[in-house]
Amino acid sequence: MKSVLSIIASVICVAIFIFLVNMIAFGNYAFFQPRVTAVQNQTFHASQQYTDSKLNALRQYETQYSIARTDDARSSIRAMVRDEFATYDERNLDGHPDLQAFLSRMENGS
Repeated sequence: MKSVLSIIASVICVAIFIFLVNMIAFGNYAFFQPRVTAVQNQTFHASQQYTDSKLNALRQYETQYSIARTDDARSSIRAMVRDEFATYDERNLDGHPDLQAFLSRMENGS
């Protein structure tokens, strides 16, 4: 009888230990995950693929803006550019003065 109780107590102790280790692991995950996500986000925004896709999108907006015939169409394109490029790092446009000028025109509302 004592051996059965000691086995049951051992199983309960092991289960409690496993539960506590899982709780610690979850706490570490909850603590570090926002930091890991922030680093991944920064890495993505610094990537060449992201920069190229943003440049292509801005060129498409510039083309659409130049062929837009009504003021409503131009103002909607201006709003989309402002919204999409509000947090874009304009240092990525250093080699593209035409796109810099277009973006500054869109931000100034002209």
